[in-house]
Amino acid sequence: TIRFAAPKNINGIDMPYYSYLVGKRRVYIEDIGMFIITKVIERSDGAKTYKEVEAKSLEFELSFRRIINLTGTWKFYDDLDTSKSLMHKILTYIPGWSLGTIDTSLRDLYRTFNEKDTTAYTFLMKEMEQAYQCIFTFDTINKTISAYSLSNAITETNIYLSYSNLLKNVDIDENSDEIVTALSV
Repeated sequence: TIRFAAPKNINGIDMPYYSYLVGKRRVYIEDIGMFIITKVIERSDGAKTYKEVEAKSLEFELSFRRIINLTGTWKFYDDLDTSKSLMHKILTYIPGWSLGTIDTSLRDLYRTFNEKDTTAYTFLMKEMEQAYQCIFTFDTINKTISAYSLSNAITETNIYLSYSNLLKNVDIDENSDEIVTALSV
């Protein structure tokens, strides 16, 4: 998620981009990626008018695409017989996106699914990641989806984060909906 404020005019000159800052439009940030505007609030204090804009990374558009009745046993990826390839099946729901790198250790894995109704994003990020023990990365500039097995996706580094080297401040945000304090059967 990115957030920014965009003034209506600067030094008395109206900004041409101002009217384009509306929901569902795209914002490109060089060397970072493409984003979809999800929230726009126009504010004015009498002297200056500006829009506060919030945008999510382009893969957020996958949450607008529904997958209905995806059942059966699927091979993760098959470039020879795409009718049996789950990744190719997912691409039919999300036109404009293509496959990037697919980890070779995932290609021959089979899993069974019985999805009645979900979004493409939820299916990739929850069902497939858990079933195949993989992670997905999205290149929002080229609109590609890559998949890596968990064992190949993580590389250890000797980076140490502290206030004396890289950190300036830390925000800890609690999500109380996901906290479980007691379980009973």
